[in-house]
Amino acid sequence: MLGMKTVKTFNKSYNLVMSSDAKFVCRTIGSKTFLYENQNWDHPVLLTKPTNPGDVKFSPDNLFVIIQNTSGNIYIYETENFSPIKRIVSNKSYKMIEHGGCAFVGNKKMVLCIAIVQSREQVLAFDLETTNWYPITDFNENYHISYTSYSEKENAHLFQISRINKITDDWDYQILKVYEDNLSMEILNLPPGVFLDELVFNHHQNTYISLYKREIHLLSSDLKKIIKKENLSIPNNGVSIVCDMSLSKNGKFIVIAYSECVVILDIEHLEIIRIERIPYACFAQFGNDDEFLLVGTWDSGYILENNLTES
Repeated sequence: MLGMKTVKTFNKSYNLVMSSDAKFVCRTIGSKTFLYENQNWDHPVLLTKPTNPGDVKFSPDNLFVIIQNTSGNIYIYETENFSPIKRIVSNKSYKMIEHGGCAFVGNKKMVLCIAIVQSREQVLAFDLETTNWYPITDFNENYHISYTSYSEKENAHLFQISRINKITDDWDYQILKVYEDNLSMEILNLPPGVFLDELVFNHHQNTYISLYKREIHLLSSDLKKIIKKENLSIPNNGVSIVCDMSLSKNGKFIVIAYSECVVILDIEHLEIIRIERIPYACFAQFGNDDEFLLVGTWDSGYILENNLTES
């Protein structure tokens, strides 16, 4: 697959995430989460809560794993014995939102997530050692917010915020940065005509890569300049929907999971170097210092041995 050796094949895998030390692999299906330790594929730990798991992330030190389900509710487990340590669910003060995304704050025992507070979507911070929470944002307009990625160089979490332009009736997109040091925030505008399905920051080149359908842009670090633009030539067998995008740790490659295929691009030229039709693909991510590539579909999951640096 994609010209790489298959290390492990799973059944359906909506999400397939590897910890940064490659000790753990987390796989989600319709109602369950499986955790594999030290490549012990035959005896995974089964987590039944939350049901309908969606987003999965390991903490920077790999001591915890966070699982957010399709209703937005969050469960956090420690990875020593896989005991639950925290649950964040909707209450009278806030309503967790579906597919919003979440992230650990690396230097604090804290989680960032998205919830509706007084009828507006906001980014919230939850303290894992107490029951305290507070909003990072205080939007008065109807923004739609989703977590995008983490920028290591800036030590900041990136969120996509969007709203309907009342004049043009089109979507306007902006990027919200939440800095880990003091949880301060900054909002950046995208260049005119740039729309978003996915966005990542490449700290090796100090640039952003944005993707909208088949249109990919290389953007300056202040998001004011379009450095390069390409339209990707991918098979048009039915409707191909953008499902996921991930940057390699060395900043040289990007992998995109469309609903009908998976493509790998060379960042320097924004050119497709590998492509394979993989029906029902929904997830693709580089793992463990680019040693592996993980691909998830509605039917199967794959851990591949990354050989891009050899080609």
